[in-house]
Amino acid sequence: MKRKFFILLLLISLVSMSSCEWFGTTFLGRPSKAELARIAAQAERHKRDSIAEAERAQLAALELMQQREADSLKRAEMDHVPLQGERFHVILGSFKVPENATRFFALLEREGFHPQKFKLNGFDCISAASYRTRDAAYTELYRIMMYDYCPEDFWIYDARTNLHNLGK
Repeated sequence: MKRKFFILLLLISLVSMSSCEWFGTTFLGRPSKAELARIAAQAERHKRDSIAEAERAQLAALELMQQREADSLKRAEMDHVPLQGERFHVILGSFKVPENATRFFALLEREGFHPQKFKLNGFDCISAASYRTRDAAYTELYRIMMYDYCPEDFWIYDARTNLHNLGK
């Protein structure tokens, strides 16, 4: 009986000590409350650092996109030659009535463009600008789309098709 009592007492003391932090850390290998707090703080710092790094990467990507767009616009400006003779023309209007073409031509001049007027299939076509490359012409076309006076029926005309008369 004494032996059973002793074993029971030993078992009760072991169970009660297992909830003790000292016993858990010393004998059972559990981390202490201070270690748990340190690990949680380290995880929080790592999370904040990861978020900050992601934000920095997004800002860098945005700056790179803006730089590429600025470079593209700069290249488009370098390719731009407002005089006739270039291959690709940004056509903003074609008019059957010559007076309408003249009014639209004057509007584009007031807006700072160097428009050209030529005949194409019996219509007076108004070109806002002409470019050596198709990419530069499309860049200008997309830029012009933002203006209020931009019509819905605009296109890029390739002068190599030779369907036009450059006479006014």
